[in-house]
Amino acid sequence: MTNKDKALAVLKQYWGYDSFRDIQEDVILSVLSGRDTLALARTGLGKTVMFQVPAMVLEGTTVVVSPLKALQKDQVDNCTKIGLPVAFINSDVGIRARKKILKQLEDKELKLLYVAPETFFGDDFKPFRDLLDVPLIAIDESHCASSWSDFRPTYQRIHEMRQMFPKATMLAVTATADEMIKKDIVKYTGLKSNYKLLTTSFDRVNIHYNIIKAIKPITDHVLEVLLKYDKNTQGIVYCGTRESAESMSQYLNMLGYPSLCYHAGMKKKEKEKAQEDYSNGVVKIVCATVAFGMGIDIPCVRFVIHVDPPHTFDDYSQQTGRCSRDGERADAFLIYDPATLRKASWLISQTTKNPDRLQIKLTKLRQFHAFCKSDKCLRTQLLGYFNETYPKKNCGSCSICLGKLTR
Repeated sequence: MTNKDKALAVLKQYWGYDSFRDIQEDVILSVLSGRDTLALARTGLGKTVMFQVPAMVLEGTTVVVSPLKALQKDQVDNCTKIGLPVAFINSDVGIRARKKILKQLEDKELKLLYVAPETFFGDDFKPFRDLLDVPLIAIDESHCASSWSDFRPTYQRIHEMRQMFPKATMLAVTATADEMIKKDIVKYTGLKSNYKLLTTSFDRVNIHYNIIKAIKPITDHVLEVLLKYDKNTQGIVYCGTRESAESMSQYLNMLGYPSLCYHAGMKKKEKEKAQEDYSNGVVKIVCATVAFGMGIDIPCVRFVIHVDPPHTFDDYSQQTGRCSRDGERADAFLIYDPATLRKASWLISQTTKNPDRLQIKLTKLRQFHAFCKSDKCLRTQLLGYFNETYPKKNCGSCSICLGKLTR
């Protein structure tokens, strides 16, 4: 059998599909040929398949570098449901479960092992490293290697994994990366110079984009948006601060829109409960900071509202991409107050000491605020940031092109 035949057989056996989507097949065949690969694929495309299918074809255990416990658990649960032999290691995994995983590695039963880079390089992980026979290292959310994005310093040590497993192929995947982030991914993950770059169109045609000029209290604008949907509609309200997320959740609950709050300052069990209740649809709206969302794979999120603008196009693309994973119509609303530019500039200047880095961050911030104030097609501008040309003058699905909110 050819590599393509093997990959398609795995896809059919475990996922029930007869063919791959978009660049999935190209990525998988590149990996199976032993070539390092960087896959830049829009949210909702199915990036996990790009490393899960090769893992089932290749001999040995594929290591998946994954940044968050919740993301690891979600993917492992999904894999287990369809019969993939998979496990994760993090601080929540007890002694008995660790012994079981060690035995599975000894018996060569595991095909995928999910682990955060901090865990992988820790002393406690050494017994697992010693047993691993690794054909493929998959770096999920690989933009975390860049300090221009959701920065995780230990992601910049991933190139050391190549020294430990020199025969392993490297696959880095992410949904968003401009040129600077892409260069960091290549540098810090240790992709070989002849790596293959595969990209999709970043156009989420089913998402309708809206900029709302803030001419009254933000809460009034949020309520006007929510009134366009019934109360069983699932959505995310992104807030710039923890305090804002908490007060917005309280406000919505007071108005009869059951919502929960999510931010990094909450206790671990509170965050787990919030994510579980939202994922299961117990509560339809989550008011959250950027701490919520990475790896969230809820198909039917119908809207995302930003009550504070994100700092970059990269952040905006990631966060709006968390709606409409099912491919159906969804809406992104950004409530824009020009005064937030000064606040964001001050915050960045306080937290960024390197002058060059500061200048680039401020430039990215101003670029995004120019987008918020522009009278040009929102889709065209968003795709242009990622060096993609939209073929039409009018997308017909943004508030600029239609001269009104699209919902």
